[in-house]
Amino acid sequence: AGATGLPSVIGLPQDPGQARVMPAVAAAQQQGCGGVEPAEQLEVLGVGGALPPLAGGTSFGAEFAAAPRTRWKSRSQFVLVLMGYCIGVGNLWRFPYLCGRYGGGAFLVAYLVMLVLCAAPLFLYELVLGQKFQRGPAETFRKMAPSWTGLAYISVAMTIFYLPYYQLIVAYAFHYFLAAFQWPLPWVDGTTPDKYLDEVVLRRADALGGPGSSDVNGTLLLEVIAVWVITALCLVKGIHSAGKAAYVTVLLPVVMIACLCSVCVRLPGAGDGLRYYLTPRWDQLLLPEVWGLAAGQIIFSLSPGTGTCISLASYHERDYRGLFADGMLVVVSNSAFSIFGGVVVFSVVGNLS
Repeated sequence: AGATGLPSVIGLPQDPGQARVMPAVAAAQQQGCGGVEPAEQLEVLGVGGALPPLAGGTSFGAEFAAAPRTRWKSRSQFVLVLMGYCIGVGNLWRFPYLCGRYGGGAFLVAYLVMLVLCAAPLFLYELVLGQKFQRGPAETFRKMAPSWTGLAYISVAMTIFYLPYYQLIVAYAFHYFLAAFQWPLPWVDGTTPDKYLDEVVLRRADALGGPGSSDVNGTLLLEVIAVWVITALCLVKGIHSAGKAAYVTVLLPVVMIACLCSVCVRLPGAGDGLRYYLTPRWDQLLLPEVWGLAAGQIIFSLSPGTGTCISLASYHERDYRGLFADGMLVVVSNSAFSIFGGVVVFSVVGNLS
């Protein structure tokens, strides 16, 4: 092929400013630069620091592409960080509520069906994309198709909206964690849990614009700030600090829930609550709403589509062979934690009813 046909053959755009780079690199190789990396060849030739776009229209700086990528120090850190990403408040809060409200064991059947048919394949697919392309969501989509790059920024917009909400929920939990060191517990000594939440935690006003509605809840504000600071400290060194924090933030709640379960299942009336939780009401499966809520719960829990799985999996070596096993372990652990959390919740509900 002639000089004008070379770019089209190897997938480079027919741009004179870029096409002139290839003959220059070839000349450098003939002069003894054959063992030099492309970025260094371009630097020797005085031709900027960027290579022409790759086949498919993807453009990367040579120095960016050659930069070593941070890698996971251990397989356990990757699995625990991924578990910490998936397992959260919804597993212990929303899932048991949906089971009790929409058919007990029947909702569990719908939940598991949507896990197998929808959520798990999407979750595993994102992990594969991250390991294959070795980049975050934006660069992954750009490599797949340049026109898809904007899709990666949808997840950024989603995070901006729901992350402050989640941090506030965690701040509530942080408040109760600190209050739990008091004896007697402040929400059982002459008050009720609902009253404690309204009057102490939230300092809820009677009406918007009424007395106290414009006051700043200083205690809760400090707790929210503390939650943000803890989050920043967990991420300050990227995946390495997150991996170390995961040993505490993931394993400790599991141990605490296990201890709580061993106590709750022996409470008077716990069996009644568990029967209500696990007994299927099959007629609920005829309602489209139940299937929609089951799909929403498991997709929200595993959270495919946010780009996090792509980013986390990209820190593996491209030839890492344990990705599928790791992903399945996280998928199973996430659902098992939800079901196990329901046992704790309904044991207490049975005791209170």
